[in-house]
Amino acid sequence: MDKMGENNSNIEYQFKNLAARGFGFLIVKRILLQIILTGSNLILVRLLVPENFGQFTILQSLTSILWILGDFGIGRALVQSIKKPTREIIQTIFLLQVVLGIIIAGIGCLLAPYFLSFYRLEAPSLLFALQLLFVSQIFVNITSISSNMLERDMKYKYISFAEILGLFTTQGVTIFFAFSGMGVGSFIIGTVVGRIVLCIIYFLMYPIPFGFTRKLNGLKKIIQFGISSQVGILFSALNTTFIPLYLGKFPGAGNWSGFESVAFVTFSWGVAVTIIALSSILDQICFSFLSRLQHNKVTSQRVFILMMRLLAITTFFAGGVTTALAPELIRTIYTPEWLPANHALRFAVIQMVSIAFTSLALNALLAFGETKFYRNILILIAVVQWIFIFPLVFYFGFLGVVMSSTITSTLSLFSYIKLKKYFTIPLIQTIGIPFFAASFISIILFVLVSNYAIDSIGKLIFIVLVSFVVYSIILLMFLKKELFEYIIIAKKVLRQ
Repeated sequence: MDKMGENNSNIEYQFKNLAARGFGFLIVKRILLQIILTGSNLILVRLLVPENFGQFTILQSLTSILWILGDFGIGRALVQSIKKPTREIIQTIFLLQVVLGIIIAGIGCLLAPYFLSFYRLEAPSLLFALQLLFVSQIFVNITSISSNMLERDMKYKYISFAEILGLFTTQGVTIFFAFSGMGVGSFIIGTVVGRIVLCIIYFLMYPIPFGFTRKLNGLKKIIQFGISSQVGILFSALNTTFIPLYLGKFPGAGNWSGFESVAFVTFSWGVAVTIIALSSILDQICFSFLSRLQHNKVTSQRVFILMMRLLAITTFFAGGVTTALAPELIRTIYTPEWLPANHALRFAVIQMVSIAFTSLALNALLAFGETKFYRNILILIAVVQWIFIFPLVFYFGFLGVVMSSTITSTLSLFSYIKLKKYFTIPLIQTIGIPFFAASFISIILFVLVSNYAIDSIGKLIFIVLVSFVVYSIILLMFLKKELFEYIIIAKKVLRQ
């Protein structure tokens, strides 16, 4: 038993060193990506109208449908595999991705005129732009192998550099052409250029040797895992993709056009997703590390609870503040033109908080090889959402989309019941105090803004900072030990 305990301690020590380094790079990446994304969007909402955002979302959704159907989920399988894939397997997967990309791009280009005709977007320039968007997805397929192998090796430094430069290129080109009056075309040009640049960067960081071999030991297992997990992702992604396509053609109640309705929904999700910025980092680390630790349940439990508590501390506060100050945030930071998305934003915040916690659990289950549960829960969510979405859109317009997504996102909380198969999670002890503290702050803020007008960014920042100080004091009163533990981890991250 002493030997086993010593082994667990060594593994945990190695994890903490790797986690500190990886977490540091991912935190820096997340901050810089958010600065680039938020800053560029603040410029774009002043250069373009909501209709342009809605049009691009629909065009992007059209290209996504075919690519989702052609994805075998091999990327996650490469990361999850305990044994490192051989050179021959990587070569074959790369060749498969390229050939598949060319076939789907060809089909997409042929169908593009019919897609545009259905949505009455028949301008010749848009036809060329949509076809270009289909072709550019080939670069995404090429990029995926290098990026997944870098993630498998936990080389987050390279991943961070590539994604920051890729997004900077995409948004910079988009803004340039938006200034030139390109409208929706500016999004497409920016996306295409960004994909090409990202592909080049990743390929230089992790070159994939060309070739093909018949020695494919281990490929069958990788493809089986990929396809099994991809079925659930397929339903979830198709669900997300079809929502703007449905809403763009059938806007439901209200006086908004289909394109504007799509823009308001996309906007609410885009703003709400910023409150769970830490979630994407924890998901990435959770899947990578638990895949390596899947046979060590004791360390896996400690790692998961640590991540869950950290997620609760950050996400509940951000979600509570955003919900209470939704109209003020939109009016002062964005423009009054986006105020119709006010209530949609509040529903989207609840949805994103739910997604943050369930995504962490689902990534843990996927790391343990629970592909069938992962697939089934995502299928269930997709099916139930479409049961709600038709009547809700009919009565509430675009708000019905976010309402249905919020209701169905809670279904994935069943993942925590499944996770008991591997370890126990003391739920109240882990997330209880951050939840009640954030709820108290949000209620105070809601009452405050009902009686006091916030008409400037300065006032908004001041109120948020005061709320953060009060929230921190409450946490220090009850979670002093845990917070000091996070400070120690933060110091390690800075040293790394």
